[in-house]
Amino acid sequence: MKNFELNYRQLLIALISEKNAVSKILKGQEKYGELLKEISKYDIDDHEPLPKQKDLLKTLGLKRKELIVLMREMYDKFCSGISRHGNYPIEEVEILICASNMHEDYWMISPERLGFLPNVGDRITIPFLRNNMTGGGYFKVKDVSHEIENQKHIIVIPIDDDILESD
Repeated sequence: MKNFELNYRQLLIALISEKNAVSKILKGQEKYGELLKEISKYDIDDHEPLPKQKDLLKTLGLKRKELIVLMREMYDKFCSGISRHGNYPIEEVEILICASNMHEDYWMISPERLGFLPNVGDRITIPFLRNNMTGGGYFKVKDVSHEIENQKHIIVIPIDDDILESD
């Protein structure tokens, strides 16, 4: 799979973000062991700085080109490996419903699950949120977006109270 010549930072972010899946796919391949060990020390969601290239070069005893080649190989194997069954299980689903009204009040609701996934343009009722048009908690789905990262599926559903707007 082509990686479009990702640079050091792009490769590092991708490998750290998906370190669990990368480790699973590259399990037993000694060539990547030291670099896997180093990137496993970092969490993409922490506010700690990511390792500088010069620090990784020193720790691993590699030249710059060798490090980039190694990282690109790891990234390519990750990209081709995730399509094999079981290599990239989605372990968590997070749903975010972002509601707003014409007075620019905002709410974010994160239900544990939904019985159905609404489509753009659907009108939905959330009785405990009152809107300004009808006062009855009626909202219109503006968008539905999906993000899959770090074995987590995030569904974001922006809604607003402009239910009279035509489709």
